[in-house]
Amino acid sequence: MRALLIDAHTQEIREIVLDAKDTLAGMQKAVDGLICRATIIETTGDEVYVNDEGLFAENQVFFSVAGGHQPFAGNGVVVRYDENGNNIGTDLPIAELSRLITWHGDSPPIPGDEEDLPGILFL
Repeated sequence: MRALLIDAHTQEIREIVLDAKDTLAGMQKAVDGLICRATIIETTGDEVYVNDEGLFAENQVFFSVAGGHQPFAGNGVVVRYDENGNNIGTDLPIAELSRLITWHGDSPPIPGDEEDLPGILFL
């Protein structure tokens, strides 16, 4: 099934294919660790998952998703679920997701600099 990988190290978004029989393993491989839901893209219902321990990794790099609550460390993977909670992949175009992503490299924004990050709410 189709998913999108947000590769924070190369600052690229690309399509990946998850095994429909084991999407959890595929998502964990994509983010290089245990996954947690980071945010939902409100306009499409797609969900962004990241490495739950991304802040503990060496060589951290960060990205933000418009409407998300904070910058995220490491890679992200985008999928969608149906009304029954089944992972159905995503049909979100890469170009549309690209417009929602801000790359931060190894320097995440500092709370208080919100004017530089429209749509990001720091908690």
